[in-house]
Amino acid sequence: MLIKGRPSATLKQMQKWAESKKATPLFIELAEVFYNLSIDVGVNPVIVYAQSAKETGYGRFGGVLNASYHNPCGLKTSTGGGDKDINAHMKFNNWIDGINAQIDHLALYAGLNGYPKADTTDPRHFPYLFGTAPTVEDLGGKWAGSLTYGTDIVKIMKDIEDTIVEEVVEIVEFIDIENHWAEEEIEFIVEKGELKGYNDNTFRPEQPLTRAEYCVLRARQLGFVKKKIIPKPDVIPYSIDHIPKSDKRPELAMDAISLTIHSTANPKSTAKNERAWLTNSSNTRVASYHIVVDDKEVIECLPLNEVAWHAGDGFYGKGNRKSISVEICESGDREKTLQNAAIIAAKILREQNISILNMKRHFDWSGKNCPRIFSANNWKEWYKFIERVKQAY
Repeated sequence: MLIKGRPSATLKQMQKWAESKKATPLFIELAEVFYNLSIDVGVNPVIVYAQSAKETGYGRFGGVLNASYHNPCGLKTSTGGGDKDINAHMKFNNWIDGINAQIDHLALYAGLNGYPKADTTDPRHFPYLFGTAPTVEDLGGKWAGSLTYGTDIVKIMKDIEDTIVEEVVEIVEFIDIENHWAEEEIEFIVEKGELKGYNDNTFRPEQPLTRAEYCVLRARQLGFVKKKIIPKPDVIPYSIDHIPKSDKRPELAMDAISLTIHSTANPKSTAKNERAWLTNSSNTRVASYHIVVDDKEVIECLPLNEVAWHAGDGFYGKGNRKSISVEICESGDREKTLQNAAIIAAKILREQNISILNMKRHFDWSGKNCPRIFSANNWKEWYKFIERVKQAY
């Protein structure tokens, strides 16, 4: 089984299989992250998910590691060590970093184009591994000492691929096809999703097919999916209102290598309020930020090539010194605010040449529960926001 390739099962199959194995809720939720990140690289996501299930006991762990390590496959540090030595194992900042490291390590073994690569979270991204295990079976004795390691994963994959996902089919009884000469054929085509009837529960079998209806029919046959329309960045009002030099704006030069997302922790504050707070005489804090965004506009408060004190990781911390900050307001239309935030985040990543792998949470720098709007259910909403940014990129 080649490591490189298209998915050999669907996301729904992966999730249902994990449920059948009584995997942890987190492991089931992460299936979508495994799936999307693997496809981006060109690795079969079923391999990655199966390997992680083997390594973590379906997310239950139980060995020297636990979920706080965000390590889905037992990857060790660059220096390595014993299997039972907890310090020999890599502790990742988040699940995105950990899963990307696993995928990159597999892609390196498989010899995928673009590997080895410099921008990776894989701590053991050694060039000599390139192309030494193009198949899953080849991982035996290489990724792990056991010679059956790869074949064990293939067996798990087969289990996932054989999982049956029942599709719910909406049965529509048309009032105008009973005893029609093509009644059974119409019902068959409708059940397949090739054609639909009208809102009044009629099919209108004798009505001529228009050119537009023909296009819809052929598009469905060819697997067409409606594109999600993402507004262009220039439709969001963007204003520059830099605060003057002060303890909040030290005018220290910065060459950003990451983007940090915050939320304001104020359910009533707007972007204008947040900008005004930076120069309010009663605000004695040193904290500052580059960008604030709400459901109506984006305001740049500090130049993006200067330091802002936002990460809570100290004067010389990489969060403060090397990261652009975006504050997401919690007031107004949340859906529109998140859409605007995703667009501006994607714009910054593009223009500053920053990888989406380096989009961080405030939490990643200091452990603070921020952005709090994404923190529930093990940061499930954070991973959804990452997907929004990818779509807007």
